Amino acid sequence: MLVNTNSKLPQIRSYSGKTPLESALGRFTVGQKEIVEYLYSVTRDEEPNPFVGNEGATLLCRAIVANFYNLALCLVNRFPELVMVKSSAYGMCGLELLVRRPFAFRSGAKMTWWQDRIYSVPSIKKLYKKKLMHVQATSLLEQMLLEIDIGNDSLEIRSFFNNNSNIIKVAIKHGLVEFVVGLLWHFSYLSFNRLPHQRMIEMAIEERNETILNLTCDCAERRGNKTNLVSRTDSDNNTILHYASKQAPPAQLNMISGVALQMQRELQWFQGVERMMSECDRWQRNKNGDTAQFIFQVEHKDLLKKGEDWMKDTSGSCMIVAALIAAVAFAAAFTVPGGNISDTNSTKNGTPVFLRENSFTAFVVADALALFASITSALMFLAIYTSRYAEIDFLRSLPQKLIIGLSALFISMAAILVAFGASLYIVVGDRFAQATIPIALFSCCPMVLFTWLQLPLFYEMVRSTYWVSVLRKHRYIST
Repeated sequence: MLVNTNSKLPQIRSYSGKTPLESALGRFTVGQKEIVEYLYSVTRDEEPNPFVGNEGATLLCRAIVANFYNLALCLVNRFPELVMVKSSAYGMCGLELLVRRPFAFRSGAKMTWWQDRIYSVPSIKKLYKKKLMHVQATSLLEQMLLEIDIGNDSLEIRSFFNNNSNIIKVAIKHGLVEFVVGLLWHFSYLSFNRLPHQRMIEMAIEERNETILNLTCDCAERRGNKTNLVSRTDSDNNTILHYASKQAPPAQLNMISGVALQMQRELQWFQGVERMMSECDRWQRNKNGDTAQFIFQVEHKDLLKKGEDWMKDTSGSCMIVAALIAAVAFAAAFTVPGGNISDTNSTKNGTPVFLRENSFTAFVVADALALFASITSALMFLAIYTSRYAEIDFLRSLPQKLIIGLSALFISMAAILVAFGASLYIVVGDRFAQATIPIALFSCCPMVLFTWLQLPLFYEMVRSTYWVSVLRKHRYIST
């Protein structure tokens, strides 16, 4: 009603210099979407013009902050020059602000397993809120990169990303695959440029992002110069292996359960990058005269010590449990349920009373299995405890022993519970015929609890030791 009365109102500024559209897209309060869309439709591209220069860039940034990606897309389509203008209010351009919001993209959103399954179910017509946001933000990102590409030459584009180096750095840090794919599609030559101090491949290695590293190498491989990409050094004569020798950021390490597995992943990354390079490049020294192997040892000295302590604490605790189970299983073998026949005149003197019962057979087998498995488990944990704890041991030797030890411990616990259930049934089975059901149920409770507590760690160990293959896709092949 106000605008219909006076069509100039959307152009009038407040005492703070804001138009109604800017107020609706307030930095600290997000206006209603319908109000914002309406004000945008009635605000004209004329003096005083809120869509040009720094003011237009600020408007674009505020639309992004308010999660109004469709409005931001309209602004970019209508005023493409705003993409490369830095907003003084935010201290950055709209593209940098967008990549600082990883939750707005599918690759940057941290989803649980069930959220990931639900994500793929809705169709485009029935998008749920988060997926709709990802679609809109990705469309905005693609349009921004397109406008940069068609509106500037290669020198201007290099200058833009060099002066706004945080754009690529932050995108790789957050693992925004959508951005990297678009960047390499429009400006593949940027993968060879330092922006201003590092190349994309070095950033990806530092951030331990295998997906982005593979995308960069794939792009170079299509251009026929992948060998040139992986063999280049920086101003300090550091190779990409020197970057792999540095310890991963805490955010990446904390995603891995257990310090020993963190050390294992660091070794896998170092060897993966090493396999990408030729033999002569692997032992290249930087300006300080250090090889990548030496830097790796220095950088991971504390992590190695923490991994050793973690392994010793874990194996020591599990070894005590295994020893207790072995002691119980050994004692149970000589104090069988029901006792033995005590008749000196009988040929069966000393034999178990329930020898011919099926439940007794189950008891004997389970008890023997518990004894052998617990002793095996204790030996594995003892081997871990007395290991030399060299760096290379964390790659396969120590994780394999821990996997075997935990597997044997689980078997021994399951077997001793079966033996206990069979023994209890032998004792009370005749009087309480339905005792089998509660015995079985209560026997399962400790195993379910043990599995629930230890399965995530066990699965992670098996996966990282036998399934994970870091950077094998771009292994160097001598010609």
